[in-house]
Amino acid sequence: MGMGPAIPVQFWGTYAEYIVLAEKHITKVPAGIGMEQAAAIPLVGMTVAQAFRYAGFEPVQALALATTEATEGRAEGRHKGRGKREDGRRKRVLIHAAAGGVGHVAVQYASRVLGLEVVGTASPGASTDLAIKSGATAVVDYRSHKFEEADAVVGQGGVDVIFDVIGFEYESRAFNARLLDRQKGGVYINIFKDEHDLPRTFLGVARWLLGLGPTYGLAAVLPEAAVMHELAKLVEDGSLVYSCSNHLALLSRRSPDPNPINRP
Repeated sequence: MGMGPAIPVQFWGTYAEYIVLAEKHITKVPAGIGMEQAAAIPLVGMTVAQAFRYAGFEPVQALALATTEATEGRAEGRHKGRGKREDGRRKRVLIHAAAGGVGHVAVQYASRVLGLEVVGTASPGASTDLAIKSGATAVVDYRSHKFEEADAVVGQGGVDVIFDVIGFEYESRAFNARLLDRQKGGVYINIFKDEHDLPRTFLGVARWLLGLGPTYGLAAVLPEAAVMHELAKLVEDGSLVYSCSNHLALLSRRSPDPNPINRP
């Protein structure tokens, strides 16, 4: 191909030293970052970009627009359309675990790419600092405050979207507090973690289908090269920054791997 270092667009078997992929399933590593940071982009970045589809934001168009504006020094265009309420104010999104691996990228994507106003939940100190640095306008200390009662969440007309990587407990609290208004287009996005989530998420889907709750999205990442290409551009120009808090060594070649697809 002659394209230099590349990262796969989320395929199984990537612990192997060599894998064979179609060219459409890889993208070039963004300039200015190392391979360790590049490895974090596909799963986290596409999880976030694809999840916001449930709120009406098509990732390829949103990312391409943000890339154009970054190049031209503009930011107003991304605040138009679905990023605004009927009264002209920016839509507001509550992002749980706003300093986590997925959360800090979700904050950047929502604020810098989609033009949303972001409220996050995080622990005090370094986590709150990271959430604010990523673009959150307010952060709720979940240890000392109930997010569903916080002024930052319920004030200013409440929130329009909730991005949840925590799970059922937070979901129940949000629904019981009626934080999202179905009639105003409220959207609850639940990030799928494993099969244990399915029975509980059926409740959210059922509420939505029966007209008793907001639009409910169960987001699971899928390979999508076009989204990955656009994400890479924003990483390259500095619009999206991935913070890697820990580096883990690969399994030893001699260590048995319970997943046969990862074996040499």
